[in-house]
Amino acid sequence: MFPFRLATQSIFRNIVRQSSNPILRFPRSLSSAARPLKNQKGPILATILGFSGTILVYQTITAPELHAETPAARLPPTLYSQHIQVLDSWKHPGVHTWGNNKGRVVAPDLDEDYIRAPRRVPFFNNILLRDLKLEKDVGLAVDEQGNVYEWGIGYGKGIKEPEVVLAGKDIQRIEASADRIFALSKDGTLYSFPISKVDQQEGPKPDEPSWIPFTKSKARISHKTLKVPLEYFDKISEISAGRDHLLILTSAGHVYAAAASHSYPDKGQLGIPGLTWATRPKDRPYDSPFRVVTAGNLKINQIATGDYHSVLLDSKSGVWTFGDNSHGQLGFDYLPDQPIKDSPTKLLLQGFYPGGIAAACYQIAAGGMNSFYMVDAAQLQDGRVTADVWASGLGLWGELGNGKWTHVQGKPTKIKALSGLVEYDDTTNQIKPIRIAYIAAGAHHFAAVMDNKTNTNTTDHHDAFSGRDVLWWGNNEFSQLGNGRRNNLNVPSYIPRLDASTERRQAEVAVTEEQQIVPTDRLQITPKQKTTLGDGRKAEVEQRVVAGRGASGVYTKV
Repeated sequence: MFPFRLATQSIFRNIVRQSSNPILRFPRSLSSAARPLKNQKGPILATILGFSGTILVYQTITAPELHAETPAARLPPTLYSQHIQVLDSWKHPGVHTWGNNKGRVVAPDLDEDYIRAPRRVPFFNNILLRDLKLEKDVGLAVDEQGNVYEWGIGYGKGIKEPEVVLAGKDIQRIEASADRIFALSKDGTLYSFPISKVDQQEGPKPDEPSWIPFTKSKARISHKTLKVPLEYFDKISEISAGRDHLLILTSAGHVYAAAASHSYPDKGQLGIPGLTWATRPKDRPYDSPFRVVTAGNLKINQIATGDYHSVLLDSKSGVWTFGDNSHGQLGFDYLPDQPIKDSPTKLLLQGFYPGGIAAACYQIAAGGMNSFYMVDAAQLQDGRVTADVWASGLGLWGELGNGKWTHVQGKPTKIKALSGLVEYDDTTNQIKPIRIAYIAAGAHHFAAVMDNKTNTNTTDHHDAFSGRDVLWWGNNEFSQLGNGRRNNLNVPSYIPRLDASTERRQAEVAVTEEQQIVPTDRLQITPKQKTTLGDGRKAEVEQRVVAGRGASGVYTKV
């Protein structure tokens, strides 16, 4: 007989206690895990997870392919929160936001300063988005057709719903600095325009092709196209903006950096040694992009930016950082006489681990004054892989997620609640590590979207859907963590699901006397899946999490 122990804080234990799959049972022994659940027709899966010398065993019911229009009569005998969340995300796609609303970004239609729990933005009901950005005083969205919407007092006062500011450009990605917006089109064209509506209307407007053949007309708003010195057949594939700088990643793995606001970057975040306002080339535009080169001129796969620092992930799983290091956000100890690094400096991941372990970073994230490094640590002896998450930078409001309140953290610290997680893969009959799908990085709060096992594509009518787990931590001054409170969290934690009261009413309507509602109220989001939406459209969609400056959101991405 194996003992088990329930705990409350660790995500590891939470995942066991509240699995990504619908029902959990905690048997008293390993042998009892093999017993079928009463009146359960679906398959039973027993998963064994070891932690701190104990064995945790739980049973789960794998999950059905039900379209958004599936009648309630077809729902499984037991209704689960996870199942309803996935189903509702298809039937009623849209945008949920919460947190600081002083800038009228989270809820432009309300005069409340704080939105303490996830709330639908009525304007975006049943609308699919390509991207969403939530800043303190400005909100940005890109719709399914590639049009850019803007709202918030930074755009203009008295605006109660988003307005189209850039149309017909087939925009895919949107970023914002302190005072400018950067929009990347599907063909790789990069547009730049001011945040303020007044500046958009009164600034110089370029000529654009008119609907009348061989004629041109003035653009609707003031904007410009950033000229990046690309090589032949290369194009821009990704952008990431800090407060004053912009990083540009190309399909060939090249990185360029440019000034992105009225304040020229002066903390080394451009990655060009010696480049300042005084030394910049006077014969080039103020916001000219410069090529950033690492030692060995390595191909770059990912880029990330904090307020005043930059992080790169190369094709060989190496991490490079540059810019402001006043809180240790570059992953190096802060030195008073060297507060910045103006050239890419490699972070020695191998130093995170003892001998006999090979470390490889597979993903990066950055926001505010923090950096995050997702690392696969492989045992050289047996090849076993552990997925870990490391953090550096400011931790005064819990941003490091390590259970401590730290002002400066130069040497990366492990987020134990997100590290060393495993689950059983029934397709390979093996235990596999649970990695991070991505970290949504705000200025002082963060959300980790887990790459746990999900179920959105089954044909068994008796199974239930399940999505990706999401855990939140950091500053909660404006209730941006979504738990209805305002206390900061220094350990990643679950929050309640979206539309909780609505889902409960829907479940009660569908339930019969023989059915049972099993509430599991944590938020899960739906991974990418081809499905039929509530209005009959067929699309490949997913839910995405965003964290901004005191605000958070979940939207349906196409």
